[in-house]
Amino acid sequence: MLGARCEYRLAIPLGEDEEPYDTLNYHPEEIIELYLGAAITNENRDYFVTKAKGHNPNIKVFEASRNVKGKIGFTSI
Repeated sequence: MLGARCEYRLAIPLGEDEEPYDTLNYHPEEIIELYLGAAITNENRDYFVTKAKGHNPNIKVFEASRNVKGKIGFTSI
């Protein structure tokens, strides 16, 4: 049974003669949360947060970090 939070990922293999593409069209309100890894640089974090908030000002952004025991947790930024 799925919990309140669900994650969806989409993988579309390219055909032999298809040109690569970076993104598919979506509605900005479909992306409601962004999770950033613990090793992200400040420059990349700022870039992705700015882009995400430019598309959906209501997006919630979280950044991973490790506690003293090495366990990963997420903090809202």
